[in-house]
Amino acid sequence: MSFGSIGLGTLDGLVTGTAQPPYIAWEFIYRRATALTRNGFKRFAGVTEEDVDQAGNVQAGILANLVALADDLEQPLTGPGSQPFSPVIYGRPIPSNPTPRIGFVSQVQFLRVTTQNSRKPWG
Repeated sequence: MSFGSIGLGTLDGLVTGTAQPPYIAWEFIYRRATALTRNGFKRFAGVTEEDVDQAGNVQAGILANLVALADDLEQPLTGPGSQPFSPVIYGRPIPSNPTPRIGFVSQVQFLRVTTQNSRKPWG
């Protein structure tokens, strides 16, 4: 689809340095290690106009930073007494078994630019 002579998805953001609405977010997938839980997701707001084009494609420099962030999100955090805390995926308990299901993360990857409905003022 195109509008005039400009193809959809070929333009960079039109207003540099301007933030997108807060519901536009970077989405990361926490890939599960087993079928015990579903994959997990994290979304971070802060996407600016010049970071993506009209089709949601991320610029190369920004993409490199997002891939590095995904690697950092995969690493354990150091808690009190230098105790490591690894990221996990929390699965809701099922009615027949009230124990929460905890799944380990095998990999974290940047997935896409998306929206998060809970951040929309009308959602």
